[in-house]
Amino acid sequence: MPLQVTMASVNFYMANLSVHSRWALMTYMFIKGIRWAARSNLSLILVVSLFFASVQAFYQATLLVQIVEDCVVHVRCLYATWIVYTILLDIVLYYRAWCISPTKSHIQKYSCILMVMSHAACLIVDADYSLSNTRDLLTAGCVTYPGWPRTVLGVFSTVNDLYQAVLFCVPLLQAVRNGVGMRRDTSIYRRMILKSTVCLGVCVVMNITYAILVAVDRQVISLFFCDMALIFQSLSACEIQFNSHRETDKASLGGIGFYKSPVDRQKNMPTYSQSNPTILSNATIDAPETTASMTGMEDANIRIMLPK
Repeated sequence: MPLQVTMASVNFYMANLSVHSRWALMTYMFIKGIRWAARSNLSLILVVSLFFASVQAFYQATLLVQIVEDCVVHVRCLYATWIVYTILLDIVLYYRAWCISPTKSHIQKYSCILMVMSHAACLIVDADYSLSNTRDLLTAGCVTYPGWPRTVLGVFSTVNDLYQAVLFCVPLLQAVRNGVGMRRDTSIYRRMILKSTVCLGVCVVMNITYAILVAVDRQVISLFFCDMALIFQSLSACEIQFNSHRETDKASLGGIGFYKSPVDRQKNMPTYSQSNPTILSNATIDAPETTASMTGMEDANIRIMLPK
């Protein structure tokens, strides 16, 4: 008998594939990120966030394939890990954005705190609504019926990602603009802008689609876009927190207590001429962390003093 392909089966396959891919990817990033946990306190928070992200994806995957013993307890664990994971990830991204801000304004600080609390509140409301509409059916198994709170969550996640993209890109664009005028190398910040824009831009598109599908009661396929948004948000945090230290100095790790912005770091960079790649002004050059990493001395403080 030939297999009959229906749209429902395709939607279920896509949702199943995305959630298992997210589970595998979050677990891989958590295991790989353990060695970076001791580099800064913010990296430690991100590693803990990746652990809860892996656990949340596990609960989501097992719920989708109906490997559930107690329906209500399973959904509660899913939302509990989701809330913790979201709070920690937002803390990493918002504090990292505050670290690279040249102004360090109180308005930005309090707005970031408000966004983290609001994001958690949206998840809590969604959890309460979903738990009140969770059923353990004999024919379908453990099912939940999310309503308007899930749509609100999708809309707020879109606003959250847009705000994070603005906070990251504005200081970097300012550093690029100043660097071009002073004939300094800006390729580092251009790459960081590209990575941040791509990851957070994909998050925005996925969350918009997710909110629309939830609003029109397409719950199964909406999980695919929700998973994609969570994946790219985690990738953005890992790229910014773990990998950017290879391109900038140790302050770019964004540990609590390091407040050096790209504009501030750029003031200590040497000035180059386009025709003659020699240093035009007397300066003290701090060798970047990558130089120390290549020599096996990651914590060394290497300085080159130029004669006046």
